[in-house]
Amino acid sequence: MFDNLSERLERSFKILKGEGRITEINIAETVKDIRKALLEADVNYKTAKQFTDEVKAKALGQNVMTAVRPGQLMVKITHDELANLMGGDAAEINLKGTPAVILMSGLQGSGKTTFSAKLANYLQTKKNKRVMLVACDVYRPAAIEQLRVLGEQINAKVYTGEGEANPVIKAQKAIQEAKVYGYDVVIVDTAGRLAVDEQMMQEIAAIKQAINPQETLFVVDAMTGQDAVNTAKEFNDLVVRESDDRIIRLSDIGRAELGPQDTRSYMKMNGVPMVGVVVIPQPGANHIEIADAVYERVETMKKDLPEDIILSYGFDNTRFIRASINEVKKTVYEAFILVVIIIFLFLRNFRVTLIPCIVIPVSLIGTFFLMYLAGFSINVLSMLAVVLSVGLVVDDAIVMTENIYIRIERGMRPFDAGIEGAKEIFFAVLSTSITLLAVFFPIVFMEGMTGKLFIEFSLVISGAVIISTFAALTVTPMLASKILVRQEKKSWFYTKTEPFFEGLNNFYSNTLAAFLKVRWIAIPIVVWIRILAMCADIVIGVSPDFRGRDDR
Repeated sequence: MFDNLSERLERSFKILKGEGRITEINIAETVKDIRKALLEADVNYKTAKQFTDEVKAKALGQNVMTAVRPGQLMVKITHDELANLMGGDAAEINLKGTPAVILMSGLQGSGKTTFSAKLANYLQTKKNKRVMLVACDVYRPAAIEQLRVLGEQINAKVYTGEGEANPVIKAQKAIQEAKVYGYDVVIVDTAGRLAVDEQMMQEIAAIKQAINPQETLFVVDAMTGQDAVNTAKEFNDLVVRESDDRIIRLSDIGRAELGPQDTRSYMKMNGVPMVGVVVIPQPGANHIEIADAVYERVETMKKDLPEDIILSYGFDNTRFIRASINEVKKTVYEAFILVVIIIFLFLRNFRVTLIPCIVIPVSLIGTFFLMYLAGFSINVLSMLAVVLSVGLVVDDAIVMTENIYIRIERGMRPFDAGIEGAKEIFFAVLSTSITLLAVFFPIVFMEGMTGKLFIEFSLVISGAVIISTFAALTVTPMLASKILVRQEKKSWFYTKTEPFFEGLNNFYSNTLAAFLKVRWIAIPIVVWIRILAMCADIVIGVSPDFRGRDDR
């Protein structure tokens, strides 16, 4: 009973065999099975026969291309006829709400209860929703029992509300219970009548006003329903009420027309109806990998789609992400080159410059290895962290190398200079690294969207600091003891630039000595800076832009 029509049709197409041309002989059995599948799906016999006759007429004599099997061509013909039969446009059910409420209405015997169970089964199996069925037909115990049995067959919760004779109150209690137990959809099966009367209309109106459903579905029998979707005129001509002296049709109190469920969301491109699909990655997901997977899947789908369906991409924001990552990659190389140049300009020694240049790649490779172990991807934030890491990584190496080189210049053997230099600034490097970790690592514990976005940034920076500290205390002294040597004669560049650096050192020393003589002036300076910061906080707090943003 709850089998999908598409599954039945698929079984029918499997028996179709033949080559070159579709003939009456090789499709006779297929057409018979299609008609049977439609009848089992509650389609009126007259409609099913007319449909299969039209499919058969269009299929006969169709040439089959070499790359297409007769069954595949038959699928397309049947698909086109089904789309034409059902009106051509698909209208999705509105499932917005917690829970989403669907109100079922219709005449007695129209299949309303059965359709409620079928809809619940579809939402559970295809949409992964938790569904509650509500038996609001308080006049017929058989209808309640029927819904209960159908609910057991599809493993759906059925709310019967034993002892409650008011359908409005029963529906309200069912929705409250659905909220408590976390159901996604509530389907309310109401009582039917042999004909549309005032009592039925008032009861449906009262229930609708009380529960405010997202969807109200009117169920009619198969023949009426098929006629209604074929032409809106026949639906408008339905007799709603009939008395001795007059007939009231649906067109007298309303209007039925074929169209989208929501005209505001009806999408067209160049006048052609279209369906838009938006893929939104979750926070922390790799946007580029998702986009590549979508492109691959779309290319696979194109091979199986009919020729009159065109797939195109409206907007892809990963293009900007890819461009940003490329820019950041280029920035990493630029930062490395600038760091090397600056180190050489200040140290003015190729051997001394070589050591930090070796330590930087080693530390960055270690950082990328930590990213690999943590499952991080290459994105804008992680690459930004790598760029910042270049400066953090080289800092400890420069300090360590310079301290060792000074001892070598004073006549100490390189090996001894490496050990003594490392011992002297061991705790300074370690404390600096711990301070940096205390700044960047707490970002991991941030909550919300911001925390999820910056967790990779924080861990990459922290990992780079740890690796640079290890490299500065181990690799750098080892390299210094092997590479650095005492220079008896300075280079031409060193001789020419030394007066500038000596002047810079003297300026700093003199300025520091002068400030220490009037060190008390530091207190009002700090107080003044604090007052300015407090004033800035007050101005930002009362700014109309910020106040309005909080109101929103």
